[in-house]
Amino acid sequence: MKILLYPFSLIYGFITWLRNKFFDWGLMKQRSFRIPIISVGNITVGGTGKTPFIEFLIRSMSNRYQIAVLSRGYKRNTQGVVVANERATAAIIGDEPAQILHKFPNVTVAVAEERVDGINTLLKIQNAPEMILLDDAFQHRHVKPGFSILLVDFNRPMWKDTLMPAGRLREYSCGSKRANLFVVTKCPDTITNAQKMEFIEKIRGANDENTFFTKVGYGCPKTLNGIDQLDFFEKHQTFTVVTGIAKAELFISYLSDKGKVSKHFEYADHHHFTQHDIDTFKATKSVIVTTEKDATRLQQWSSELDIVYIPIETEFFENQDKQLVFLLYKYLVNA
Repeated sequence: MKILLYPFSLIYGFITWLRNKFFDWGLMKQRSFRIPIISVGNITVGGTGKTPFIEFLIRSMSNRYQIAVLSRGYKRNTQGVVVANERATAAIIGDEPAQILHKFPNVTVAVAEERVDGINTLLKIQNAPEMILLDDAFQHRHVKPGFSILLVDFNRPMWKDTLMPAGRLREYSCGSKRANLFVVTKCPDTITNAQKMEFIEKIRGANDENTFFTKVGYGCPKTLNGIDQLDFFEKHQTFTVVTGIAKAELFISYLSDKGKVSKHFEYADHHHFTQHDIDTFKATKSVIVTTEKDATRLQQWSSELDIVYIPIETEFFENQDKQLVFLLYKYLVNA
């Protein structure tokens, strides 16, 4: 199948290459803003851990800056610029922005297809942000960020992939050189120095000082209402799992170490759950475990389901988080 799709990848690659060149040559306009803007994105489609990393940035900097997070709001039921209030749901702003909104009530969350319009709106609101985190914006070049962070999935190296639709690359991997900082995500606990060096050597623009390595961390199980279930895995050795994310393998592996996954209902990323889905889950007569992202889309059925979600976090190797935050503050002070 990939061989049949390869000619389309060549066409797609030429279009994306030409589009990037138009921006590089100034033929397509980029907007700069005086407010510090940090872009977080990737080159590989889906599942590189952007939302947990955005949450890490919020935890690291919200004590010193009033932060806004601006996302596209993928698969929301609204259009245009929406600045979320406390009642905004996943249907209104998208599941990932809803997750951030409910976890960090002091952070402004907005969504917009056109990020320039979103930024202009944020700068006019009461208590306007002092800095903006652009979510999934590496290819959205109409905005010129002050600082760009590129996430790379350890399990899907760019140099072993190809362009869409034959592969999962959004653009040629050499586009990585636009980034200021690189974070390799989803690394195994057993990652070696040789493996780290391979990433540093093969990612364009990466070096020892601007490349960081992280793994997936899991928090305490919680009900859909956010109540901790500290003894969940002691009480439940068997459970049903529901996921609607890009890559569920690591999540299933973690749960399999905690107990027995009796059934896994696996859906496409950002799946809109229906009452039929809920009735199917209830028919298992089993406790349901899901991801934090999926929980935002299951919230309306909290009274019908015996369900918990597992928060997913970004964990750094060798206390590299301190060095990364130092580099970001260095940018912010000089912005």
